[in-house]
Amino acid sequence: MIDAATNEPTAQKISKGAVILWEKFEFFASGEQKDSRFLILSDCHPQYKSFLAIRATTKTGFYEKPSGMIREFIIIPGKREKPLPEKSVIDLARIVTLDWTVIGPILGDKIKEIGSVSDELIKDIDRLVASSKTIRRDWKKWILNSPKQK
Repeated sequence: MIDAATNEPTAQKISKGAVILWEKFEFFASGEQKDSRFLILSDCHPQYKSFLAIRATTKTGFYEKPSGMIREFIIIPGKREKPLPEKSVIDLARIVTLDWTVIGPILGDKIKEIGSVSDELIKDIDRLVASSKTIRRDWKKWILNSPKQK
């Protein structure tokens, strides 16, 4: 959606199920820059103007090994989801907040919406979120109550 007064994208343009490609996303810990795909998990919070999202990783080896730790993730086979063409992992331990004041101004430039995931994947993620033992309760409610992008 475009704000008629400013001709700028509005936060409602992006919602649950959208995948954005952030060119040269800078990792906080290392300073490394890498093109990264983020799956949006929620609608925009009206008070904080932020979204919940997960960076999809193609480094799946860690997740394919058995572990005694609580790990809540979904492995998405390559080519199953158009905006995630490579085998990818969505790990609930890696949920981040994306601030609209940061992403809004670079949407269409450094950040591009590249599509939406299937209803089936959203249902799988919602089931995982609903049964999660690690996600904050307020985030869980926010994710589960957010409508999927149309």
